[in-house]
Amino acid sequence: MSRFIVKPNLPEGEVSALVCGRLNGELTDYFRRRNIELIFTNENGAGDKAVSTHADLSVLYLGQGRIIADRGQPELTERLNSLGLNVTESRKRVEGAYPDDCILNHTIAGKYIIGNSKIFDLSVKALTENLEIIPVNQGYCKCSVLVVDEGSLITDDESIARNAAEKGLDCLLIGKGDIFLEGHGYGFIGGASGKLSRDEVVFFGNITQHRDYGRIKAFLDKRGIRIISFDFPLTDFGGIIPLKENIF
Repeated sequence: MSRFIVKPNLPEGEVSALVCGRLNGELTDYFRRRNIELIFTNENGAGDKAVSTHADLSVLYLGQGRIIADRGQPELTERLNSLGLNVTESRKRVEGAYPDDCILNHTIAGKYIIGNSKIFDLSVKALTENLEIIPVNQGYCKCSVLVVDEGSLITDDESIARNAAEKGLDCLLIGKGDIFLEGHGYGFIGGASGKLSRDEVVFFGNITQHRDYGRIKAFLDKRGIRIISFDFPLTDFGGIIPLKENIF
């Protein structure tokens, strides 16, 4: 049985549809071999072309088939509607320089939304009133976080780790770097990973080359989560946004 994922970022079954940006051929082929439908973003209006197709900037999945999409990408909205999703377009467009490109770049983890509430799009404010905000200064919040389960996450951002830990979340703080992002000194862990089922995390490249691989593996092993890795350099492609899953 296929259904919309109930809790954002946390599939229970095997992911069968997701939103993504521009990937490399190896990742694209891998997802398609797993019969995962790929909904590609178009270029958003971000001034930084290196992130202009990143999915974590263009949509915010709210769970149970509800999603907010960048109003500047009508073709993306049409594709999401065709899947049967309840799509709300953002009030503003994702465009310009930081932080105007971050209006949807927030992390939902269980009952919390982690992000800089000063830059929330009005649609986010209206549709996440049931979630408690964990306020942080980081605008690229979704980029910076891998949600592991409802009670734990991995991040390279100190303010996210500190403020989430104050709410009782188990946070693994890793070092910055060792993740490629074109045109930048480094990318972010959330943009280089995502969950494909309850007990699988895919990393976009060779996670074993990350300086904190041992700590990352131990953190995931403790929670019974298997790592999927590749031979190319660990790369920030803007993450994946799981939408649907198969439940058997």
